[in-house]
Amino acid sequence: MASVEVLDLEDPADLAALRPEWLELAARYEGSSYFQTPDWVLAWWETIGGRPPTRVAAWRSGSGRLEAVVALSRDRERLHRRLPVAVPVYVNAGSGAGAGDHCEWLVPRERGEAVGAWLRAATPGSALLVRSAGPDPPAGVLPGGARIVEHTPCPRLAPLPADPAGALSNTFARQLRRFTRRLARAGVSFEWIPPGQVDEALLVSLFELHARGRANGGFGIDQLPFHRRLAATAERGRGPAAVVARRAGSTVGVLYGFWWRDSLAAYQSGWDRAYARDGLGNVLILHALEFAAAEGARSFDFLRGSEPYKYRFGARDHWDHTWLVPRGPAGALLALRDRARRLLS
Repeated sequence: MASVEVLDLEDPADLAALRPEWLELAARYEGSSYFQTPDWVLAWWETIGGRPPTRVAAWRSGSGRLEAVVALSRDRERLHRRLPVAVPVYVNAGSGAGAGDHCEWLVPRERGEAVGAWLRAATPGSALLVRSAGPDPPAGVLPGGARIVEHTPCPRLAPLPADPAGALSNTFARQLRRFTRRLARAGVSFEWIPPGQVDEALLVSLFELHARGRANGGFGIDQLPFHRRLAATAERGRGPAAVVARRAGSTVGVLYGFWWRDSLAAYQSGWDRAYARDGLGNVLILHALEFAAAEGARSFDFLRGSEPYKYRFGARDHWDHTWLVPRGPAGALLALRDRARRLLS
């Protein structure tokens, strides 16, 4: 097995030294997402993840440069969302609760075999669930018997046109222009909030607006500590960002997402339903596309879900996959769940 450095997340001193290198690795890793950064993984672990037992394994080149990182947590997976029955599994840290997408580990192809050898030794006989990962992991990373148990569409607009409105169908573009004029007459204005400027007041407004619009969106004020942590670690060009709609000093809409490299990922939104007839939800997206393009974004990621509005803006499906290595009793139960889902689909 190639030499590997393994850290425990309970040891903050070791982690503080690794964090900037981890960020640098993610920044140069082709196709990486914000959900693979230490900002996301560590904030998840400290808050909504519940501080599960987690190890971070790191591989370096001969010169000491960080080349691969694997954050592995011991978690529990519910067999059904309506049943309080969960089984123990190893998972990629930062996935699951909090609904992160594109959560695969930062492993280049040349490190696949070394990482796979460590994973086999670190998870002997136990089920391994790699959530929201890519369809083509490096050869040798996943232990034998790994299978895809979930396919998740993540629509994306790439490349992002410099004039997003100009790329829409004539009918939809006219509708959005009409909605925009109505909102302007009502005194609604829109503002771009870049990474590093998202504050707690904005987050609270987002949670409140989201709660008013959806009976059970799975995104509530209990997640404030998580997003507060993300906002605290943000810097120019990295982290939480938002488009805010305001009227008479009050926030009436928020589209909240994450900026990473040259992409904006739209994570959640909330808006006052009094503006439903004026299409505020769609106009927020249009402004987010326009602000992102003006900031130099080359893609706009709508993240998981195949809601029709995403495709009206020109998004095309990219896919996340969840992989299961069905070892042990927990693995057998999860494999049985997968078979049942396939039969019922």
